[in-house]
Amino acid sequence: GVQAFFNVQGLAGEIESVSVTVALQHSWAGDLTATLVSPDGRARLRLFGRVGARRGQAADSSDWNGTYTFSDVATNDLWQAAFTAGASSPIPAQAYRTTTAGVGQSLVGGCSSHLGLAFGGLQAAEANGAWTLQVTDSANSDTGTLSAAGTALTITTRASTLPD
Repeated sequence: GVQAFFNVQGLAGEIESVSVTVALQHSWAGDLTATLVSPDGRARLRLFGRVGARRGQAADSSDWNGTYTFSDVATNDLWQAAFTAGASSPIPAQAYRTTTAGVGQSLVGGCSSHLGLAFGGLQAAEANGAWTLQVTDSANSDTGTLSAAGTALTITTRASTLPD
């Protein structure tokens, strides 16, 4: 897997919202899992994982090829967008809700999750520091890139907004 780090400093007050923008290229979207981790490691949320994987279904074979934002205010459904894109076609580069991960032996996966529930309420002392975006690939046969140029973390507190 790969990691991207966001050095956040100068936040005051508690976190109100978090969004993550990821510049990502990878064939076979369903191979990847991305998780955002707070500086102390206690708060974490999977942004997406194993898109399309459910009991009796392989993970989605569409591609990541663009800049994607994950936010609680987004209305687009990542799993539906991947399904609509179809095999070996890129998922549209736009804003999506975070989702639960797909797992091979379950019917669960693709349900909306919430950045605000995972990170909302963290105080400045818990939010200032090095945040980590972890991206893992569950298959060996495909490759891709996570570009620092288009990857960003935006945190809004009740006192200020600080992009990194």
